[in-house]
Amino acid sequence: GTRLDHPRDHRCLIGIGAQIEGDLRLPRLSAHGGSLNLRAARIGGTVDAQAADLRNPDDKTLGLQHAIVAGNVRMCQGFRSDGLVLLNRADIQGRLRCDAGTFTWDPPAERREEAELNPLGSAFEAISATVRAGIGLGWKIESGGVDFTDATTSFLADRAEQDWPTPSHLTGFTYQRWAPAIMTDHGRGDWDPEVRAQWLARVGGTDSRPWEQAAKV
Repeated sequence: GTRLDHPRDHRCLIGIGAQIEGDLRLPRLSAHGGSLNLRAARIGGTVDAQAADLRNPDDKTLGLQHAIVAGNVRMCQGFRSDGLVLLNRADIQGRLRCDAGTFTWDPPAERREEAELNPLGSAFEAISATVRAGIGLGWKIESGGVDFTDATTSFLADRAEQDWPTPSHLTGFTYQRWAPAIMTDHGRGDWDPEVRAQWLARVGGTDSRPWEQAAKV
C-alpha cells in the first residue's frame, strides 16, 4: 500500500544486485514518475506485485532484467504498468502470472523520439528470459507491443485471439504446451490449429520460426 511519487532522478526503488532471502511483496504499491529497478537481484521467494499501480510513461516501470527469482512473479489481479516492464534474461523458477493485469506503452508525444530504451515500442519485454513453471497471460495490452524473443517456458497459458497485440515479437520463443489463460480453469488450453494459425498470421510477421514452434507443439 506504499505510495512513491515523482522521486529525484525518476528512481522510486533501487535494488540493483540486491540479495533478498524471502519474498519481495509489493501488493497495492503505487509508484508514479519513477521506476523500480531490481536488475540482477537474487530473490529467494516470490515477487508479488498484485494490484500494484506503476506509472512512468516514457521509461521503465519495473526492471527485473538478469534477476533470479526462486518463486513466482505475480503482475496480476489489478496490476497496472504505464511504461515498460523489463524481464530480459531473467531466470524465474516459478510461474509468471499476468492475468487481469494491464500494460501500456504510450509516452507523451513530445517524448516519444527521446524514448531510446524502447525502440520497438513494447509495453512488456522478456527477451531471453527463462520461466520454468509456465507463463500465464490473460492480460490487457492497452497500447504497445510485447517481446518474447528467445524466451523459454514450460507452458503458455493465453487467449490467442485477445492477448497478443501487434506487434508481438515471438522469434525463438519456445514452450512445450498450451494451457488455459485463467489459471484456475481446467482443460488443455487452445490447441485448435486454425485459431493458432490466425494468431501467428496476425502477429508472427514473416519469420517462420514461430510457425515451426507451434507446429512442433
